Amino acid sequence: MAEEKGVFVRKASGLTRVISVWDALIYAFCNPGILYCMLYITWGPWSVGPGGDMPFAVLTVFLLLPIQALYWLFSVSMPRSGAEYLYVSRIITPAWGLFASWTMTIIGISWTGNCAVWMINYGISQLFWNQGLLTGNKSLLDIGYALSDNSIMQYGGPVETTALNWAILTVALITIFYIMARGAKASMRLSWISTGLATIGVIAFAIAALTAGESVFISRVNALWSDPVLQSTGYFAYTSYAAYHSDVVTLAGYPGGPSLIGTIFAGTAYVNLNTLGSTYTTSAAGEIKSVSKAQGLALLGSMFLFMAYWEAFYGTAYIGCGSDFWWGIGYAEQLGLDYAAFGGMASGMSIVPYLTDNLVLIHLTSIGFIGATYGSCLGMSFGPVRNMFAWSFDGVLPSWWNRVDKRGSPYVSVAAAGVIAWVFGTLYLWTNWLTINLYSITVWFIGWCVVGIAGIVYPWRRKDIFEKSPQLVKRRIAGIPVITVLGSLTLGISAFTVWVTLAPSIIYGIGVNSTGLIGSVSFLIIIPFVIYYAAYFINKRKGVPMELRFKEIPPD
Repeated sequence: MAEEKGVFVRKASGLTRVISVWDALIYAFCNPGILYCMLYITWGPWSVGPGGDMPFAVLTVFLLLPIQALYWLFSVSMPRSGAEYLYVSRIITPAWGLFASWTMTIIGISWTGNCAVWMINYGISQLFWNQGLLTGNKSLLDIGYALSDNSIMQYGGPVETTALNWAILTVALITIFYIMARGAKASMRLSWISTGLATIGVIAFAIAALTAGESVFISRVNALWSDPVLQSTGYFAYTSYAAYHSDVVTLAGYPGGPSLIGTIFAGTAYVNLNTLGSTYTTSAAGEIKSVSKAQGLALLGSMFLFMAYWEAFYGTAYIGCGSDFWWGIGYAEQLGLDYAAFGGMASGMSIVPYLTDNLVLIHLTSIGFIGATYGSCLGMSFGPVRNMFAWSFDGVLPSWWNRVDKRGSPYVSVAAAGVIAWVFGTLYLWTNWLTINLYSITVWFIGWCVVGIAGIVYPWRRKDIFEKSPQLVKRRIAGIPVITVLGSLTLGISAFTVWVTLAPSIIYGIGVNSTGLIGSVSFLIIIPFVIYYAAYFINKRKGVPMELRFKEIPPD
């Protein structure tokens, strides 16, 4: 499409509205990763505080409803792609708009690479490990172990197994970004398929857990670990659950049980972390039909789906293994103790063989996790790709960055995101450099603080756009615009979450990695301002009135 002279690089975005109302809901639900709860059940309870009860921690998702509602009203008022970049750049300043968007864009793309590794380490590896566990086949156990997180270089694994994981990662990312390059319709189809597989996975696990119970779980652990064939493989250091629990949990100083503050912290950090990315539907608003209805259903409806699925997993996992098992093993995980007996870290996929000998239920649990993660990896870059497209459309990135093909796919942005995701995944496998990701949730919510401020001042700072918005956006409570109320709640909730992510070091002495914190601040906070002002002065030298673009909404 030829470029036109004027405020924007061309008179139409080139994106087409092909995402239906129900597509938007499924994308918002699938994208953040439906079954990461199967990992967070171990990571969540002790990582940010003194013990968390995960089924109750799920209730903290209610805190996010005002933020979702704010995004809904913003998207209805400015129904174009770009999300927080578009809103903040038009309401506050373009530099702060890029900052708010950069945090969520680069984090989403980086998670695509990192979570593709999780798909291998905790999903594909368990297919082999679990089959080997129940059949006593050492070759399968070897493959499962080679693909697990025990054998990647970040955790001291050898070059050979890290290279194997890297090869699978590379193939996975190529297929993910190929599907994305096929356009929004193809991406939405994958979201539906992934959601279906995730549903099957959580149902399979729940059946195994509910038909077992704690006594069956312990007896199966004892029977499998004491099996002479499995003992001969060298993978199982213990012959009974009691010995393992005593050595790894009790002697580690497990204090026993969760606390209210720990539950709130676990929910605010780990459970709510698992919802981040659901707002990416607003990043793709330029491709969604019936924006008002679709965004309302997607942004709010996805929250209730999250809670339902996660309660189903956390609740049945606590029933199947006993809640004390998960609290104890989560405490030991925080201390960095070895979990080779479970084929790696204890998770929904590694525990299910100790609940049942039904291979169908066991493998469907892992397949569900693989499918959910694959769709999540695509989803976590699909929205950010549209954000980069919006940056380019405003001139922050070169104009060639926003090219689209005949399907309306922003293929240049897709290719760029694919390379970035691959770099992050490669670094995750081969190095421990990505301490930046330790604080990604912190920086994400700093970005949301800015979005909250934009919501507060919108009706007055950009009265011209606000007054032209649909009536839904202009509603008031006691004379105060609803969007201002939601902006205030967003600012408060986001600031509280930032504090929660840093509180463990302040209150409980769980140390902050200073290098990681400084790296996060530098990369996710400073760089977007450098990029914006570099673009501004480059455009100014060319005689391009870049500032005029931020006075109006981009063309559809």
